[in-house]
Amino acid sequence: MRFLRATSRYSPLDIVQAFRKNSGVVENDSNKPNEDGASDPQSPPPYPSDATPPPYPGEPGPSPVDSSPSAPTGGSTNSGNGGGFSGGASGAGVPLSDGDSKMWAMLAHLLGIVGAFVAPLVIMLVFSPRSAFVEKHAKEALNFQIIVTIAFLVSMVLSGACIGFFMFIGVFIANLVLCIIAGLEANKGNDYKYPFNYAFVK
Repeated sequence: MRFLRATSRYSPLDIVQAFRKNSGVVENDSNKPNEDGASDPQSPPPYPSDATPPPYPGEPGPSPVDSSPSAPTGGSTNSGNGGGFSGGASGAGVPLSDGDSKMWAMLAHLLGIVGAFVAPLVIMLVFSPRSAFVEKHAKEALNFQIIVTIAFLVSMVLSGACIGFFMFIGVFIANLVLCIIAGLEANKGNDYKYPFNYAFVK
């Protein structure tokens, strides 16, 4: 009875705290804030709210961000002399190879059969800056086709007489034969002069 009276003076909370002290159990207060409101310096820092949380076990982590400088795109670079813009290499000033020069020189003569003076004129304007051989043959073919065009116009004017018809046939055959011969010589890399020609374009 004396024990019950003694214990009745204390509340159950006091009895539990006394029991824990006697049994050696000490409450860990490392995570409790100090009196000034600051947390224990030994406790881990709080996880930042804006950071990416770590992945769950078995999940791949976030891909690393490549911080290396990227190479310039678009094929444009700054040249060393003045920092000007340099785009892709254009074929405007690239010299023609020997094979291409012979081919276009031959076409300047052969296309004149169906294209009159227009075909050699276009070839001369496009490929003259890139090949002196093509320029020489294109001018020769252009001058000859101008004469052929004039001869065709004269034969059409004289078409009322018999001479106009025969003149047209003769000019057509001569143009066909001479253009083929000139084209073959150009393909061989040789120069060619038409039997009758005038240098309208020099």
